[in-house]
Amino acid sequence: MSSIIEISDLRKSYPSEQGRLEVLKGVNLSVDRPQSVSIMGRSGGGKSTLVALLSGLDRKDSGVVKVLQKDLSLFSSNQLIEYRAKNIGVIFQQFHLLPHLTALENVEMALAFQGVDGARDLAEKALADVGIDQRANHFPHQLSRGECQRVAIARVLVLSPKVVIADEPTGSLDVQTGERIMELLLNLVQQRDMVLVLVTHDPELAARCDRQFILEGGTLTLSSHEV
Repeated sequence: MSSIIEISDLRKSYPSEQGRLEVLKGVNLSVDRPQSVSIMGRSGGGKSTLVALLSGLDRKDSGVVKVLQKDLSLFSSNQLIEYRAKNIGVIFQQFHLLPHLTALENVEMALAFQGVDGARDLAEKALADVGIDQRANHFPHQLSRGECQRVAIARVLVLSPKVVIADEPTGSLDVQTGERIMELLLNLVQQRDMVLVLVTHDPELAARCDRQFILEGGTLTLSSHEV
């Protein structure tokens, strides 16, 4: 069976005053589902670049990035937007909720863009799944940071992606709230038969994933702490 995520010899560089800056120098990764993997590394070490390439938000220099057996580089920009919307969910540290919409409307909007029938009912269920349905009619400014993050997670999960990329999803939360968010994500991996890629600086959170990797020197290696 083919892997859900297949990355092979992935390379990416950017222009700098000193010439081309190589950020990724041959990254390899294979992930099946249901499985969670964590990626740690120093700031500026390429984690955000890897997230952008894996989620189709940026283009590689060379190598292969496949998600659900599809090579992302073969898509046009419009095809990539459509494929990402249906298959890849990205949870950011910043919630990116629309302030003039309620929690329910923020989640419902994700479905509206896809032309999904019964969007309101599905959005209500998604909020219930993350334990925030009682705050459905509240606006972002009326919610705590933890509640906003749950809404952001519901907005991703309502589209039932098979790959979820969480980029420092607990970085702006207090420890207790971050722990609840992490527990939620890990439970959903099994419940929804999906892949979770967690990018974090927190070794304790990283250790809770099925596999742990370190991104250093432009390459990805298994963490020595993996159990």
